[in-house]
Amino acid sequence: MSTNLNNISNIVIINWNANGIKRNRNTFAAFLSYHNVDIACISETHLCSTDSIKFNGYSIYRNDRTAVRPSGGVALLIRTKIKHQQAYIPRLRSLEAVAITLLINNINTTKVSAYQSPSYNMYTTDFDVILSNYNKIVIIGDLNSKHVNWKCNTTNVNWRKLYKYLSNSPAIISAPDKPTHYPYDPNKSPDILDVVLLKSTSLLINQEPLFELDSDHLPVKILIGASLIQSEQTRKLINGKPDWDKFKRYVTDNITIPKNISNTLLADAAISHLHETISYAAEQCTIPSKSTLGQNYNSKITPLIQKIIKNKHHIRKQWQLHRRPEDRKKLNFLTKKVKLLLEEHRINSYQKYLSSIHPADSNLWLATKRLIKPNDNKIPPLKSGNNFINTVYEKCNLFATTLENIFTLNDLNDSATINLMILSGKLYK
Repeated sequence: MSTNLNNISNIVIINWNANGIKRNRNTFAAFLSYHNVDIACISETHLCSTDSIKFNGYSIYRNDRTAVRPSGGVALLIRTKIKHQQAYIPRLRSLEAVAITLLINNINTTKVSAYQSPSYNMYTTDFDVILSNYNKIVIIGDLNSKHVNWKCNTTNVNWRKLYKYLSNSPAIISAPDKPTHYPYDPNKSPDILDVVLLKSTSLLINQEPLFELDSDHLPVKILIGASLIQSEQTRKLINGKPDWDKFKRYVTDNITIPKNISNTLLADAAISHLHETISYAAEQCTIPSKSTLGQNYNSKITPLIQKIIKNKHHIRKQWQLHRRPEDRKKLNFLTKKVKLLLEEHRINSYQKYLSSIHPADSNLWLATKRLIKPNDNKIPPLKSGNNFINTVYEKCNLFATTLENIFTLNDLNDSATINLMILSGKLYK
């Protein structure tokens, strides 16, 4: 896939403890669309390895907790069109984390979605392991660390450990100036738990907690003034019904088969010629499909639903700020109503999508492909010796080196090879 540099005035990142993402799937999908989110760092996903969850237009990377009941876990969502790779995270003692690497302002930067459970002891060695693996890194998540310096009510043990570690580390911590956690228990005070750790990066960030979504944690909207590298659409040779007779005529008239290929340069030229001839023939022989329906069943939220969601956000803010029982009652009613409306909207959109599919064109195959396509066809980080390979370029070089070593003939004059052959011959006499 080719790439291009897009000047984006603000990269939009969300830091949110979901307290269970499956039950919030539809509302979170609407939230992503409304706020035009580029990256979302989610903690407490409560997903199991068998759970399947997708968000249209986003790639999702997960680290699910292995437990008797669904709990903990982290996920990282990023727009599919943004060029990125999954990054390797070593085994950690208590911190749960998942990471990607991408180019921000044309500089390789690693984003980590992290969660430190209050039920587990914090080990600062976990942070050291992550920070030592990458030069420029941003860790985003619920670290369950409190300090009065950023307007928390108290300073807890986790912060004391983290502060001691950060005092001898190049990393710094950044927190919102307003509470991000509003406990369900009205007798407990709101606090700031969802923060950002930055190492060797000069990014200017602005954090704003939003009284939205359905959790005891507010989603924190993080704005970063920077640019991203985005991937362009993959070149499609067939964009409609092909005219194979036209394809055959073009290839027959334009293909040149060399009589002799004496070196690698001629081989490369012949392969390039064959590739371009077939590609151009495929593009020229295609009859564009008139129907554009059925490409995407995710239609925009109706104004009525948006109005009810906005009203729900207003009531949530009143409840979390003032804790009035009447606000809580209204919030429960609106929460259920929004979930029902979004589910009905999703079903109706999908039915409309299915009704637009015609067996005569490619829409039927596209719909089938969505169902049978594996959840993830991305190559994860690869291990080479004691190192882990993250980028596409490094993975390609690793594959090339490995295949070259496999298909290189052994040195027949090597004494170790000769002895092995002699020994093998004796064994099979």
